[in-house]
Amino acid sequence: MAVGSPLGGDLWVYLERSVDNELLPVSLELLGKGRELADELNQMNSSQQDYEPCQVAALILGDKGLKPMAQTAIAGGADKVFIASHKLLTDYTTEGY
Repeated sequence: MAVGSPLGGDLWVYLERSVDNELLPVSLELLGKGRELADELNQMNSSQQDYEPCQVAALILGDKGLKPMAQTAIAGGADKVFIASHKLLTDYTTEGY
């Protein structure tokens, strides 16, 4: 039996950014840990015939200038990056987030 979520899927990491659209160091640390966990799950379950490999998915919220952060996230261990862009996401607000 495969270890991990019975539903399978990806390991998601929310990436925090600075007002200058730079990923915060803590985001890169969490991304690295997510990569380690996903790799460990994949290694433990590699012999399972029906196991879908766990990928690391990163999420970046903001308004403009987010693509360079996506490239940094990929370099930091993300397999894929999702960007949500809207003017309400420029700065953190309870309403927007």
